[in-house]
Amino acid sequence: MKHTDLLTALVCILIMLVFTILHIRYICPFRFLFHIPCAGCGLTRAVYYLFKGDIRTSLAYHPFGIILAAVMICAVILRILYGRDVISPFCRKYQKLLIPAAFILTAFLWYHNIHNPLLY
Repeated sequence: MKHTDLLTALVCILIMLVFTILHIRYICPFRFLFHIPCAGCGLTRAVYYLFKGDIRTSLAYHPFGIILAAVMICAVILRILYGRDVISPFCRKYQKLLIPAAFILTAFLWYHNIHNPLLY
């Protein structure tokens, strides 16, 4: 990991800690501007409830939370095992398939979040 990556991660963690200590609520910039949830709204809460063991609530907040948690855990394990990033080369290799899939997934999640009463 580069020093700039580590510094960026530490700054983000520090900001999150300050927000938590001061009880400042996180607001999605997209939701703030357009008054509708973005495709990623509810993702943090979904992963939170997943790690608490409440899979039903996790899926209710965001259906992609389980996949995100699995990818994060796999990325960390692969980084430890191989000592390098193996996800980025995979993404570059299959870029022509992953980009259209990402657009379709984003459209689906956006539709899901707009009609999700937990996010309002």
